[in-house]
Order: sequence, then C-alpha cells, then structure tokens
Amino acid sequence: MAEFTRRPGSASFCERKRQDAIMTKRHDATAGETALTTNKHHMETETQLAPTKRIDPNVTGALAIGDTGNMAFASLQQITEFAKLMAVAEVAIPKHLRNNPGACMAVAIQASEWQMSPFAVANKSYVVSDRLAYEAQLVNAVILKRAPITGRFEVTYDGEGDKRRCTVSAKVRDGATVTYTSPEIGKIPVKNSPLWKSDPDQQLFYFASRSMCRRHFPDVILGIYTEDELQELKTANVREIKPQSALPSFAPGAVYLSSTPEEAQP
Repeated sequence: MAEFTRRPGSASFCERKRQDAIMTKRHDATAGETALTTNKHHMETETQLAPTKRIDPNVTGALAIGDTGNMAFASLQQITEFAKLMAVAEVAIPKHLRNNPGACMAVAIQASEWQMSPFAVANKSYVVSDRLAYEAQLVNAVILKRAPITGRFEVTYDGEGDKRRCTVSAKVRDGATVTYTSPEIGKIPVKNSPLWKSDPDQQLFYFASRSMCRRHFPDVILGIYTEDELQELKTANVREIKPQSALPSFAPGAVYLSSTPEEAQP
C-alpha cells in the first residue's frame, strides 16, 4: 500500500503544526503556573519560618516557669523572645495569634500579670471587631484570683424566663460585703454565647460577677473585655447620633439674658 507524506502547505500538515503550537502553549502555561505555585509556597514557608529564625535561643533558654504554670519573665527581652516562639506554636494557639508575635506578646504580658499559663490564656481569647477579647470563664477566674475578696462568690437567682436575675455577693478582705444584681435576662442586649439558651443561669452568673468586679474592683480587669462586652460597645458606637438643633442667630453686639432673642431684654 502506498504511503502518503504530509507536504508543507497541505491541510493536514498545517493542522498538525497548529495542534503542536497549541500543545506547546498549554505546556508553557502549565509550567508557568507550577512555578508560581512553587514560589508562592516557598514564600509562605519562609514567612512562617521567619519568626523562628529570629528567636534568640540564649534568651529563651533562660526562661523559667512559675509555680502556677506561668512564665516567670525577668525582662522585656524575655517576653519579646517568648512571643516570637509562641507565634510559631501552630495548633497550640488559636489562628488569630499564629505568626503574630505582637498579639502573642500582649497575651504573654497579660498572662504574666495574672500568673497564668500564656497558652491557657491564649486559648481563651478571641478577636471581636478587631479587638482582643477573652472568654467569660477566664475573666471570672481572673476575678477570683486577683480581686480582694475572701472565698468564693455567693450566688442566688430569682424570677423565671425573661425575668430571671442573678445576685452575686462577695466578702471583701476588710470585712465588708459587696453585692450586685444583674438586669433581667430579657433586658440584656447582647447574648452571643449559645449558653444563654442552653444554660442561662451560668451566663447570668458570669455577667453578674463581671459587673460586680467592674463596679467595686475596676482595677482587677481594667482593659479586659469579653466577647459580649465588645459586641455591646460596637452596637453602642454605631447608634445614630441625632444632630443638634440649629442655634438661634443673634444681632451683632447685642446682649441677651435669655436663651432666645424673643425673650431677651435690651
């Protein structure tokens, strides 16, 4: 059987060349995408490892652990180096702290002040409206640990449904007793936690104990907020502010004794 050779200029030869060109472009495009993906992965890896490369092992090696699991920092440099180390702890810390030495440093300083494990504090933290917030459980633990009270809180409840309230009392070291009663649960505006539905008494207790501390011992949790508190602050900040009514116009040089020109005396 005779063989037919594709000659330049023939339809089959041109079609083959066109297909070869298409395949070459696809191969080049695939190779380019692979290179970009490899470079991106390499850059991400370098970014993740960057804090590790800057950690001073001589400083971190001198860190000491306190009796309560807290870090016994001796200098700001130790806190800074620990924050770098904490930032690359991966699953040991929540996502908002990973590769974020600055936020880790804030948590480490706070944990040091409370004499708690920085990792325990970190895992009770959240980001709400671009601010660092803490679980109500942690805030309650801080109050019990640092407030000038003796023993635990005395807790009572009254009312049912939306009328339910919680009263918290505590004995101060000087012998006095402080008490706080929460608003009715139906009047509390922000209730983000699912526990408000499944265990409302627990949430009322957290609310009441925190509010009692803010009233009687504000220095104990100064600058520390729960998720619900930050949400409430956010809601308050976006409320519409009514413009002030226009001020009355007065004649130049005139002296008025009342608030309106009509009532003014010459």
